[in-house]
Amino acid sequence: MPVSAIIDLIIYDFKGNRIRILELQNSMSAGFYNKQWDGKNDMGIKVSDGAYVCSLKVNESFHSMKMVLLR
Repeated sequence: MPVSAIIDLIIYDFKGNRIRILELQNSMSAGFYNKQWDGKNDMGIKVSDGAYVCSLKVNESFHSMKMVLLR
């Protein structure tokens, strides 16, 4: 991130159901970051292999990326 920002990082399935919140309303300073998802939902249960959407909100900008979970 080029500047400090408030971020949300959330994983959804392709039906739009929220699977996991990785970051929520977290203030982060400028820099490079790496975040790993362990393939579990918010309750700690492993989710099935397949396609998911990673939604990143940085201040008021939204970015979405397709992901494939394979074990």
